[in-house]
Amino acid sequence: NTGWLLISGLAAHESRGELFTTDNGGVTWTARASDPAVPYIGPMHFVSASDGVIQSGLTGTDWRTADGGRTWAKAELQPPAALEEDQVTVVAPTMAGSRASLIIAASLSTPMQGDLDGLGLYRSTDGGRTWSVHVLASENRQEGYAVGNLPGSDEVAVLRSSAAKGATAATWTLSWTTDDGRTYRDTAAQVGGYPVSVSVADPEHLWAVAEADGCSSAKTDCSQTTGLFTSRDGG
Repeated sequence: NTGWLLISGLAAHESRGELFTTDNGGVTWTARASDPAVPYIGPMHFVSASDGVIQSGLTGTDWRTADGGRTWAKAELQPPAALEEDQVTVVAPTMAGSRASLIIAASLSTPMQGDLDGLGLYRSTDGGRTWSVHVLASENRQEGYAVGNLPGSDEVAVLRSSAAKGATAATWTLSWTTDDGRTYRDTAAQVGGYPVSVSVADPEHLWAVAEADGCSSAKTDCSQTTGLFTSRDGG
């Protein structure tokens, strides 16, 4: 019965927002807050009638509310202590986990060089006030990530990709965790593309959107292809 609706507009190259709330399943809506009280437009999740978060891009910055969306405070994801100098880049927007938890996946990279140190799986059980983080170390300093969770659960699929030597295909490694990223089960396969997103139906049944590009010679006759892939055997 309780829900929120964030409506955005663009004025003078700035995003403006207005937040509405309903307590009767969407039959009627009431304005809760408007610009400048709504600081940003982006993916929004509420885990209770009071606690919510708006993610404001890929830098690990978000906005949090503890009063049902009336006021918002800015906060940033921090890298774990062992990688405190690393840059945090969000890979998957906020996902709803179990027991009203929030999950965010972010890559951790070395400043300047940009080499990847791994993927941090962040989880919060208090509406984004505090986060625990577990790091999946990179196997390849240039690997790519796509992340999705089994809806409403803490079971997360991390799809890692890296170029296969001397081949047009990429190596996909599906790293599956059920304990907040403490441990993973890996499955590897050769696939003709690089995943940009992954969705989970169950641990055995997954979907991925992937892209492939190339040129026939030098920088001529180039093409890009997008494909939808599915696995029914856990990757």
